[in-house]
Amino acid sequence: LFYISERFVSLTFWAGAGLVVVAGSYLLAQGSSGAKHEDHAEHVHDEHCDHNHDEHESHSHVQLNWVGLLIICVPLLLGVLVPPQPLGATALANREVDLGQTTAVDKYQTSNLQITLPPAPERTILEWLIAFDEEGFAEAVTDGPANVVGFVYRDERFGAEQFLVSRYVVSCCVADATPVGLVVSWPDTAVLTADSWVQVEGSFTLTDFAGKEVPVLEATRVTVVEAPTPVYLYELLAGE
Repeated sequence: LFYISERFVSLTFWAGAGLVVVAGSYLLAQGSSGAKHEDHAEHVHDEHCDHNHDEHESHSHVQLNWVGLLIICVPLLLGVLVPPQPLGATALANREVDLGQTTAVDKYQTSNLQITLPPAPERTILEWLIAFDEEGFAEAVTDGPANVVGFVYRDERFGAEQFLVSRYVVSCCVADATPVGLVVSWPDTAVLTADSWVQVEGSFTLTDFAGKEVPVLEATRVTVVEAPTPVYLYELLAGE
């Protein structure tokens, strides 16, 4: 469940329940078929032949059942025993990050209806990008102070006092995760570790970054925090 969108969690449970019902009906059908076959064998085969046939068939069925059980149990055990590892800064190396320069609404909204955004201090990174797209940079940066959580990422584009506070947006599952982020300006950027989770408070100004004018979050406070739950942001539906 760690790797899929929250919207599909209930569907996953229902699918699991359906598979249990199918498996149960299959076992019941097998038991009924086995009983009929055994009754038929008692009337047609002599004792010696019947014994050999039943022994061989029973051995074959047990083997197949154990193989099937193993195929099902191995991925389940791996899912339970291996701690989930969220995508982080390392996965950003070869990806283009949405900094508010592209059409955020088209990418992360599932309809043409306008999304209702929360007040500025309650917005996530994704919601700020949508605000920039819907309102325009000049107007959105005056909406109010920002208070966002994300992980730290830096590359050669960033100045000594700049970093990217970033999250991944999931539409269906982690396989389609798209990175989004906000450029942050903070004097003590050098003390931050890549991939560490931080809470950034401050306000936006329009600043040139990598040759383009983008909203830059001028941080008044940056606090190292634990990874949030859930780690990923999810595609917004109109009306949310």
